Amino acid sequence: MDINKLAREIGSLDSNEINELSSALLEHNISATMYRFGGIQTDIKTSATVFLRKTGDRKLLLLKTIKEELGLGLREAKAVVDAAPCVVLENTSIERAESLKEALDECGATTEIITI
Repeated sequence: MDINKLAREIGSLDSNEINELSSALLEHNISATMYRFGGIQTDIKTSATVFLRKTGDRKLLLLKTIKEELGLGLREAKAVVDAAPCVVLENTSIERAESLKEALDECGATTEIITI
């Protein structure tokens, strides 16, 4: 495998393709942090990623919640909702991830926390 070619291809991805790649990697329990440490993971998990699997039926409430919880503009929050399944928040504290997950789940969304 040509690592430099792979790096160039990843570097040329647009934001939607990056989201798709990130989602695909998370589905296989692969994170960028894992590779920073040579594939070695410890039992101490200090950060988390919130992954939006499904939006549910209350998309408007979900959009409003994402906007408020993440401090995004309306357009950016809509892009997150429309991109599902996708990463909503990366490399945050476990407590913050749990709080966000709870807020999104209350909107009828299906979410997942992946700890790193």
